[in-house]
Amino acid sequence: MKIAIYWEQISWGGTDTHLLSLLSDWPDKNDEFVIIYNKGNKGFARIYPKLRQLSNVVFVEMASYFQYPLLGNKTAKKIACLIGYIFRPLLFLLMVYRLRSVISKAGLFDVLISNNGGYPAAWGCLCAIVAAEKIGIPVRVLIVHHAATRFGVFMGWFEQVVDRAVSKVASAIICVSHATRETIIERRCLADNEQLFIKVIHNGIRSAKVDKGNKATLALRKNIGLSPDEILVGIVGRVEPYKGHEDIILAMSRLDLVHMPKFHLIIIGDGEVEEIERLKRLARAIGVSKHIHFTGYIAEEITEFISDMDLLIVATRTFEGFGLTLAEAMQIGIPVLTTRVGAIPEFVNEEVGKLVNPGDPDEIAIALNDFLINRPTWKLRSELAREHIKEFNSQSMAAKYRRLLVGGLASL
Repeated sequence: MKIAIYWEQISWGGTDTHLLSLLSDWPDKNDEFVIIYNKGNKGFARIYPKLRQLSNVVFVEMASYFQYPLLGNKTAKKIACLIGYIFRPLLFLLMVYRLRSVISKAGLFDVLISNNGGYPAAWGCLCAIVAAEKIGIPVRVLIVHHAATRFGVFMGWFEQVVDRAVSKVASAIICVSHATRETIIERRCLADNEQLFIKVIHNGIRSAKVDKGNKATLALRKNIGLSPDEILVGIVGRVEPYKGHEDIILAMSRLDLVHMPKFHLIIIGDGEVEEIERLKRLARAIGVSKHIHFTGYIAEEITEFISDMDLLIVATRTFEGFGLTLAEAMQIGIPVLTTRVGAIPEFVNEEVGKLVNPGDPDEIAIALNDFLINRPTWKLRSELAREHIKEFNSQSMAAKYRRLLVGGLASL
């Protein structure tokens, strides 16, 4: 098969990790891939060094009418976003026309995979599905990684038009979790019927090879100045309000006085400067700033850093399409503490991890106190988690994707 992948995003995250795992463990190396990605795609930049090692993958860069990462300042971006919103229907048509040309020049394809975040999210991804139908690509698949949003107030009519178009031209929509699928069924004009197949293929993670001698990893605790009996708690991902960093910081201030000095929180990931500065001010105001450490974005293999933590936390307040960092921590035997949102309960339960309600610093504090007091219980959970998460492996995930694509071709 020859497969085109259209991928549009600005930042980095689970979408790029998923794509790297999918292509690295693709079961048939005779299949050829062309990744068409937008300029300014930080996720592509993050995984490109590993993608280029795959002999059956080539790359095409193009500008998207729906992404403005290269504009110089916030004012310019806000103006561009406003214009883009007003003229979205026109931009949609222009993007479909542009993608017809770009995809056609890239080759003759059996399959088009559009790799999207949420829904509708990156509008270019929906344009790619329509463009693929226009140029006669037989199988057209949309991957959705996050929740679907409800229709907008002013552009809801246009979103409904696009939903109906996607329903007509997509061969399938693949969701990375049942939680994601439910939001699509509930919130959008897309139905799981004989015309459109909405399927769940859970994310899979690659086998981790942790190098305990890695200098960057060894420096993690050393740079913070931790003694052997101090606890390193970590959160990994973009620093955004919905990710719950604030809740963990507040929880640190609510620990038992005898326990609080033993905990250190490391926040790995970048985000808006304003949000990071707000969290730093909060930590200073409640007296825990000495125990909170921001690393910014780290380009190295993140599993190496997770392996040096005593506990990984995911404190998302609203929705997680899957939660890859949780799965990565579980795979290498690091205990996990997470909120029960979105897809997380689909692969984390009380036997293999600790779940708390979202947006509740007190619950997080209670769990952290318990972690210090009942370490054997948490260790047992992590050992069970190591076995449990083997079900969610990238080889199985990639095999399911290929079977779906081959089945789609066979049915034509």
